[in-house]
Amino acid sequence: MFSIVFILQILIIHVLVVGCARITESRVQVLPALITLLEPKGVRFLVEDPAPGTSLIEFHYSINTPLLDVDAGRWNYDVRAKTGDVWVHENRNVLLNPGDIVYYWLNALVDDLAYRLLEQRYIIPGDGRPVQQNQSPCDDNLRLMLDEKFSTFDLNTWQHEVTANGGGNREFQVYTPEQGNVYVRDKTLFIKPTLTSDRFDEDFVKYGTMDVASIWGRCTSNYSNGCLKQGDGRNIVSPIMSGKIRTKLSFRYGRIEVVSKMPRGDWIWPAIWMMPQKNEYGHWPRSGEIDICESRGNVDYGGIGVHTVGSTLHWGTDYHSDRMRMTHGHKKLQGLSFGEKFVKYTLDWDALGIRVYYDGELVLNASTPKNGYYRYGYLPFNPWENSANDAPFDKEFYLILNVAVGGNNYFPDGVPNSRKPWENKSRFAPGDFWKKKNDWYATWKGEDAAMQIKSVKIWKRVD
Repeated sequence: MFSIVFILQILIIHVLVVGCARITESRVQVLPALITLLEPKGVRFLVEDPAPGTSLIEFHYSINTPLLDVDAGRWNYDVRAKTGDVWVHENRNVLLNPGDIVYYWLNALVDDLAYRLLEQRYIIPGDGRPVQQNQSPCDDNLRLMLDEKFSTFDLNTWQHEVTANGGGNREFQVYTPEQGNVYVRDKTLFIKPTLTSDRFDEDFVKYGTMDVASIWGRCTSNYSNGCLKQGDGRNIVSPIMSGKIRTKLSFRYGRIEVVSKMPRGDWIWPAIWMMPQKNEYGHWPRSGEIDICESRGNVDYGGIGVHTVGSTLHWGTDYHSDRMRMTHGHKKLQGLSFGEKFVKYTLDWDALGIRVYYDGELVLNASTPKNGYYRYGYLPFNPWENSANDAPFDKEFYLILNVAVGGNNYFPDGVPNSRKPWENKSRFAPGDFWKKKNDWYATWKGEDAAMQIKSVKIWKRVD
């Protein structure tokens, strides 16, 4: 949730200079392949051009057999010319089934230098049938810590975040403890975004002083002036009020199950995710982030709207080295969207890795790298030195449920027919968003714009 999933983050890959053991930083972008299935059988890899001067891309891959470092794959091919603006490799002799894992690595030759993207994986998505079912939570090594069915909102279990800090992505909401934003009805938790102007008025949004502690009794984060916002006409205060709650408990290793329905409505950004109880390895993303589920509420948003949900691990040395693209999976539904049905989102977490399931279907399988995340990500230095191989995911984390709106990362510019009212680089993005209220607010249909949660269960591993 702290930064974009899917397509926005630029992955900075280290350069291996041919004939020399030295590794240096580079702005050449060797991005993960877009993998699709062919009919009646076969697989296609599409890779964006890493940089001008690319003369060759090597594709090395196996099915269901991990490739460590530069291991030879079951299939190894050189492609020496682009197809249009991309590099394409097709293999019509391989049969893939839902749940199969394509392990691969790429080697791009740019101006006679080799640039490698190593230890990649892609899970073949299902066709509506479960690919891999969860183990029963009656496992003797799992101890139930929380069984929340939301008969009421229990402040002994949950605590509100109260801040207008924008969540690290300059989002447009202020998180409040108000019952209009977080409430329980009919044994369902609702986290619902509302208009700030409905709570105050239009002039307050444009010219008011949003003193968070004075209005709501406390402010939990002053990051990015989150405790005080001042409108001056162009720079407006947070135009949306919404909710963000977290568990008071934290744990290391175990299982989480959340039964939830995603919100529908343009520019709404729900998330079920986890953050470390303490930043023992340093600032984000050195101490890690686990995104169990994120989605966009737009019905029509170029295939990445409410029909698609993703799961991501964030890790690296800083914002620019976040290797989230190496540990990301997503699921796209045909027919009903994630905003029209309840889905069980499950996280299984142990020292061997992190696995995420949607209604029993494996969506993310992030196995702990054999030599740790530092070597796996080819990072410039090791923030987890002398720690376990699964660091930073070897410490206690807590669970977060929230609904954000907008921001400068998660909703890419330029999606055809999206009518996005702001640009991510704009200094006045909240105001630009607010000016087009009549367009996007018409898509927020009452409680359909809320994330709805039926239950939350958390088990801690005790072996």
